[in-house]
Formats: sequence, structure tokens, C-alpha cells
Amino acid sequence: SPSSSSSSEEALVSPSDMEALAKVNDCKELTPHQRQEIYDILHSHPEIFAVTVAHRTPEEIDDINLTRATQEAFAESIETLVERK
Repeated sequence: SPSSSSSSEEALVSPSDMEALAKVNDCKELTPHQRQEIYDILHSHPEIFAVTVAHRTPEEIDDINLTRATQEAFAESIETLVERK
């Protein structure tokens, strides 16, 4: 039997939320409503989903190209998530 000092937590995502998340393949293919729905789902479950955003300006993208800007933003996001741990 569990001791009085033990605890457990569950983090659940509803079936309808999972259905919405399963539609994500390419965010450019989503409608604005679908993007907002997914944003709301992710932010309503911080115990499950870690979210961070890194921005690059059009000028930065022009200077270093889209691929490099994406890589740098991705690396920045990962660093932010690791720092939160």
C-alpha cells in the first residue's frame, strides 16, 4: 500500500485535443483557426508540452539565408528549453 508521503500525477490530453494535434504536418497548411486551436492546446498543458519561440527578422534571414536562420532559431529554442529544466 502507498505510504502517506507518496504522490502521483497524471497529465492527460483529451482525445479531441490529440485529434487536433495529429493534423499537424506543416503549419503552413493549417487554417488560422487550426493554428490557434493547437496553440491553445499546447499552452494549456505545460506539464506535457514545452514551448518556446525564437524569432528572426527578415533582415537577418536575408543576411544569413533562411536555412541558417532556421537552424540558429532552432538551437536558441533548445537552449531556452534546457535552461528551464
